[in-house]
Amino acid sequence: MKTFFATIIFGILLGMAYTLTCNKCTGQVACNPVPSKCNASEVCLTVSGIFGTPGLDQHLFMKKCGPKLPYCNQLVSVDIDFLEISANVECCETDLCNSKSYTVLKEEEENGVHCPACLGLPGDCSDTLLTKCSGRQNQCITVSMSYYDATGKYVKFLLKGCASQSACHEESFIQFARFYSITHNITTSCTSGFCPHGNMSILFASVILAFKVVFI
Repeated sequence: MKTFFATIIFGILLGMAYTLTCNKCTGQVACNPVPSKCNASEVCLTVSGIFGTPGLDQHLFMKKCGPKLPYCNQLVSVDIDFLEISANVECCETDLCNSKSYTVLKEEEENGVHCPACLGLPGDCSDTLLTKCSGRQNQCITVSMSYYDATGKYVKFLLKGCASQSACHEESFIQFARFYSITHNITTSCTSGFCPHGNMSILFASVILAFKVVFI
């Protein structure tokens, strides 16, 4: 019996030994961290983010305990035409390891990929308006959000635009949205972006080749 209880106590202590202590704070481009005990399955996160429209960006800087995310240590980027959301999420697994500074990088350079762009009610969204993607944004994302407003009315709206591959995993996007206090019901889907200029180049090359075959 003593051996049985000793085994249980040892197991509890062993579980406690793997509980991390992480820095915790929230600010814009800096914050003053305080140590915080995490849950057993959590790691230390440093989140550096930008949210807003060109020239009117809002910055987010956060240190916290959280789940080990599929997109750790890479830039997550979504661009809905006039609305830009980017975050760099760094994960580490030792006590107080999330001590880095604000590090977010914006996707500035256009990459030739285009995607449908929309922000509105489902019936208002079409694929006629296109937005230009930047950097690692090679996916076209559709995000559906739903919630009940203050009057109890059910509201659903869509966002369409460019996204990095790291933003396309639905559970990852939900966690990503929570960094910005977005807690609506969310579903996502992604398709590969397209390059209209690339298609025109192929068409132009085909015309030139046909011209040579016929007239030369």
